[in-house]
Amino acid sequence: MKKSFLIILSVFLLLPLLSEARKKKATKKKVKSAKIISLKPGDILVADFEGHPYCLNGEVGVYGDGESDWSKPDEPHSWYLEPHLKDYKKSNVHSGAQSFRLVNGQKGIVKRWASFGIDLGPDVDISVIPKKVKSLDVSKFKYLVFWVKGEKGGEKFKVLFRDSHAPSYMPQAKIDPLPQGCSTNWQQVVIPLSEIKNKVDLKSMVHIGLEFGANVGNPKLATFYVDDFAFVK
Repeated sequence: MKKSFLIILSVFLLLPLLSEARKKKATKKKVKSAKIISLKPGDILVADFEGHPYCLNGEVGVYGDGESDWSKPDEPHSWYLEPHLKDYKKSNVHSGAQSFRLVNGQKGIVKRWASFGIDLGPDVDISVIPKKVKSLDVSKFKYLVFWVKGEKGGEKFKVLFRDSHAPSYMPQAKIDPLPQGCSTNWQQVVIPLSEIKNKVDLKSMVHIGLEFGANVGNPKLATFYVDDFAFVK
């Protein structure tokens, strides 16, 4: 009788420990790192910022409160992060020698919006609004991927898409891939193109970009870095 009681008591005491172990295992599973998507032959490298013009020979620009104050070249500003800059750090480059730095409100928070844009081809006609750009067919691709790194962490952005049928420069689709904001480590952003296929014509894309102003939650001088934009299959 005493032996049976001890066995029952032991099982009773072990149950909470087993339950806690299961919880820890489940938690560990949830924080498993996302699989990194690497470029393969046939994928399209959009921009690695190693030179200008970039890979697709289109225009790169920063607008609104993201525009640089060129009268203060030694201050952190939105543009290519080049090795000759005083505050250049190789850790702020994902691959190669350069990345692109985005700084919100270097000239002040005036318009409350800031955007970074990459045209997916060279200009065809700049006499119209929006200007015509040679379009890119990405209908056979699965993802847009790129890398981001925050200066302090928590920097916010949304990804913008526009096709050749757009009536203005306003984006036709927006994606918020990191609601928690950037990490201070490089992380890959992966956007399934299936999420935007009903909003834009994937056979005729002309522009991708990032929105990073006060309107998405960034304070003055919020800074982050981007690198290696690509469409992958």
